Amino acid sequence: SGTFYDWYVREICGPNPGDTSLWTAAQTFNTLCAPLTAPYSQNFDGASSTSDPFSGIPCWNLLGPGSNDIELISSPDFGVDPPPSSPFAVEINDGAWPGDSAILISPQFSDLPSGNNWIRFKAAFEDASARLFVGVISDTLNSGTFVILDTIVPSVVDVYEDFFVPLSNTSIIGSAEQIAFAHGPSLFEIYIDDFIYEVAPTCIMPSSLSTDQVFGNQATAVWNSNGPGTEFEIEYGPLNFTLGNGTRDNSLTNSYTISGLSTTTDYQWYVREICGPGDTSIWNGPV
Repeated sequence: SGTFYDWYVREICGPNPGDTSLWTAAQTFNTLCAPLTAPYSQNFDGASSTSDPFSGIPCWNLLGPGSNDIELISSPDFGVDPPPSSPFAVEINDGAWPGDSAILISPQFSDLPSGNNWIRFKAAFEDASARLFVGVISDTLNSGTFVILDTIVPSVVDVYEDFFVPLSNTSIIGSAEQIAFAHGPSLFEIYIDDFIYEVAPTCIMPSSLSTDQVFGNQATAVWNSNGPGTEFEIEYGPLNFTLGNGTRDNSLTNSYTISGLSTTTDYQWYVREICGPGDTSIWNGPV
């Protein structure tokens, strides 16, 4: 299911050898997608090339007269970071739903109405005023059935951040089985990559990671807690170090001062939340 195929045809005009037409240009179709369940991930890198409007990713679709505002790109606008997983990401161009009704629709998930799952993805915003609507849609031919679950607001611009949306509000989700994205108010692009649909953890990773107060031999790592933990584990090391090979320490607050650093040297760090014995979030980072 969800597989793209090409076909060609030519006409045979008589019994004589060579009395046959040229082959037509390739025609493409894809088979219907069977409903999926968690876990599922999509990094949008499986397409053969960029596309405007968005296409080439099995089981993902567009809806709305403004759907050509959604593209598969490899080169974002000037100043925006490249896709975190190369080579492609989704670009949702300037527009504002519902006036500009361009909607990106995920595959069908039969366990979405259960309320037990969430989505994680990376997104970059060209401007701080841009907003991304994330919701569900019950009829993929009717944009009026798109219901917003969350509005994503950037904390920085031009940089991919990690976002997550719980899919626990069953009164809003109802029987809908597909997730949808739409551009909120503003005239600036939004980029999406590394979409993950999975069972929601009991311990949620920290978010809004940033590095503040960088001096010659120390820097302060800062993040937001998403609960319900009260302790955090941080790991840091030189740029591009492998997680598990760095220096680890714990913090009881939403920040940690990394000291003893070498001057004029690049570092990065990760953080995770400890919610209880044996209940620790996944790592978020690097920053």
